[in-house]
Amino acid sequence: IASNKLMHRSSEYFAKVASHWDTIRQGYFDESVTEKVRELAVPTTNTTAVDLGTGTGFVAAALAPRAKRLIGIDVSNEMIKVARKKLEDEDIRNVDMIVGSAEQIPLKSDSVELVVGNMVLHHIPEPQAAFAEMHRILKKGGKLVLTDLDKHGYEWFREEMADFWLGFEREEIRRWMRQT
Repeated sequence: IASNKLMHRSSEYFAKVASHWDTIRQGYFDESVTEKVRELAVPTTNTTAVDLGTGTGFVAAALAPRAKRLIGIDVSNEMIKVARKKLEDEDIRNVDMIVGSAEQIPLKSDSVELVVGNMVLHHIPEPQAAFAEMHRILKKGGKLVLTDLDKHGYEWFREEMADFWLGFEREEIRRWMRQT
């Protein structure tokens, strides 16, 4: 129940800021993150990829031209609407946007070659469950590319940005990845 309340808070926050999220996020991270994700992810015309926590779809838009199919997943219906509009405006047609949770990804097991998640983990009440889900949907030999915050002490992020976690120790992330 506590996890549902936290997820609801995050969903409400992103519903409120969806129309201007790209402007807000540039104060924290810019397109250089997209370039790094694209460099590490290396999708191909045979790749079905997932952009978990897709938000406004800016990472999805960058990866889609290189992938066979891309699926953007976000808890916020309003963010999904903004992402769909962005992709339509850019005439990107190989992307499906769906509302869903990282802790219960609405896809079949062993169904994708690539999962990317940009700045999504710190918004998830149970990151270990999200790692298990990412692992579940990845095909054998698939690739997971995550970008997120290093551990920090900016407590105000919890209220201002609906963050559940104040970043992560890198070893903590490695441990969660090994456990799945």
